[in-house]
Amino acid sequence: MEEEILDIQSLNEIIPENIRFQQDGNPINIGPTRELTPIEQKKIYNWVIKSSKEDGVQQEMIATFQGCRNLFLLRMKFRLLKPRKWINFTIINWKIKEFNNSNLPRFTNQFYCVESGILDTILIDRNLVAYETRGEYFGMNPNLGNDKENFDREKAAIRQWWLIPICHRRHWYLYAFNLVKRELLVLDSLFDHPFDDKRKIVDLYVGKIVEDMVKIVFLEYHHTEIGFQCSYAKVPKQPNNDDCGICMLKFMESWTEDSNLKEFNN
Repeated sequence: MEEEILDIQSLNEIIPENIRFQQDGNPINIGPTRELTPIEQKKIYNWVIKSSKEDGVQQEMIATFQGCRNLFLLRMKFRLLKPRKWINFTIINWKIKEFNNSNLPRFTNQFYCVESGILDTILIDRNLVAYETRGEYFGMNPNLGNDKENFDREKAAIRQWWLIPICHRRHWYLYAFNLVKRELLVLDSLFDHPFDDKRKIVDLYVGKIVEDMVKIVFLEYHHTEIGFQCSYAKVPKQPNNDDCGICMLKFMESWTEDSNLKEFNN
């Protein structure tokens, strides 16, 4: 039974901390401050382990994130928190909003988390093929950050690190950019090197995209010819083929350049 695999304590580590439940049939517009009560924890736990696609309430909207027009949680999303499930962009971006709005010194002083999907909208097959075969580069929209909801230039400008998630070939991993040293690291829970030519192209392309982002934040910055070059950081590996999203969130939450993270268990 899955109920024997997943307990409340492990679930609490990955569910959004500030979910509100519906009142009078309306989703609650929430901010990043309140923790779940034990009753709410148990309710979500039951949703996760017992929900199915056949449930008639799967489309029920539970909560929206305050100040974010397009970020909301449907009850069906909790199915994605079962063991060995692939976590989607909604869960990832909810946690990113929590990180960036938290009062933890890690996120108020050192790290800024970039919303997932920003890299993915550019790294489509057509652009990657054009870059690999003809050297054509389609870069970041210079209007990125005009809307702080997706990218906050002011916060990004005063952090040492940018944590930039990507989901490529349905695999979540993280690019960590050191704004001071101008270094770009890859934090990947499956691979410690670019495992094929396609991954090498992605790394090169991301190096140029990150340069575009730096230029957007610091107008005086001048592009190089090749962009930032990637190196792979030593990080714990996931114990199965499914938990890349959870591992990536753990990197965002705890990784530092000199940290020695514990290995993930199954």
